[in-house]
Amino acid sequence: MYWGMGLCTDPIENIEKREASKMGISETEKASFIAELRLLRAFHYLKLMDLFGNIPVVTKVGEPLQPETLSRTEVFNFIEKEILDNINNAPKLSKAMMGRMSQAGAYAMLVELYLNAEVWTGKARWDDCINAANKLINGGGAQNGTMALDKNISDQFITTNDL
Repeated sequence: MYWGMGLCTDPIENIEKREASKMGISETEKASFIAELRLLRAFHYLKLMDLFGNIPVVTKVGEPLQPETLSRTEVFNFIEKEILDNINNAPKLSKAMMGRMSQAGAYAMLVELYLNAEVWTGKARWDDCINAANKLINGGGAQNGTMALDKNISDQFITTNDL
């Protein structure tokens, strides 16, 4: 997970300091790539916080060299802010986005974050969890309509399971 965070942080820094036109992309595409990477990094932090609780948060490669450990509540707040700040710039879930971070993935992370908020921060966030789940159920973050459970529980494992 820490390695994954580094694999997100380095390209974030790289893309942020470059001009979109010199990379052959638009400013909107640049913002989308950065949002996707920040959301993916937030995913890694979410998993690390779940596993270890209090962890350091680093958003610059190699800075600081010995980061301080933050409380689980501080890490929770960082993750939530990263998701909320970047969700609207991320691409929508589509067949072309399979395997990449999308708005739908960000809503799913919010569901997990809020579902566990009481344990992780001492404050229940049930209404926020319901709102994020409803966004997913109603197609928030997806291009191809609303989400739905597979009719057959084992269909999620078939090789042709895509949008």
